Amino acid sequence: SSFGNLVADALRSELGAGIGFVSGGFLRSNRVHAAKTTLTVGMLQADMPIQGRAVLTQIKVRHLVTALEEQLAAYPVLSGSYPHVSGVRVVYDCSLKQITAFTGEEGRPMDPDVAVTVATTQFIAGGGDGCGAWCHGTVLATHDVVAMEVARFVEKRRILSYPASEGRIRLLHRFVADASLGQDPQ
Repeated sequence: SSFGNLVADALRSELGAGIGFVSGGFLRSNRVHAAKTTLTVGMLQADMPIQGRAVLTQIKVRHLVTALEEQLAAYPVLSGSYPHVSGVRVVYDCSLKQITAFTGEEGRPMDPDVAVTVATTQFIAGGGDGCGAWCHGTVLATHDVVAMEVARFVEKRRILSYPASEGRIRLLHRFVADASLGQDPQ
């Protein structure tokens, strides 16, 4: 969602991380904000009522990719673990249940052995949503509650515009033909 992208961008910016991440379950509103809506702290707190703190973590890209695969594993079933990211582009093959491309914003593949900084929630960094790969990371710093970090980000920018879809996460749906179809059983 565009609101999920806003939250991921805010965490990344406010915590000074290379990547921002938030799970859909942290965002508790389906409200659509009309153009030119003034976002208030109260609105942000209503959309994110969980008082979870933001954390800056360091994790190797290979573990981050595994963590994102864990987050996406329930798809297409609706799940609170669905990720929203900032600073990366992800291609997930739904039939293989794996990420087939993981790049920086500029489209360059990321070295799986390089450690990156990720701004996320304390819950996720601790392996929440059954995503244990996050536990391979190290929490570098704990910050304010997420809604307040987002409020600071919004206040600094004053004017924000997010399209309905940015393609930060692309889901590939492949249909594999059953080789036995159309053959006479003998």
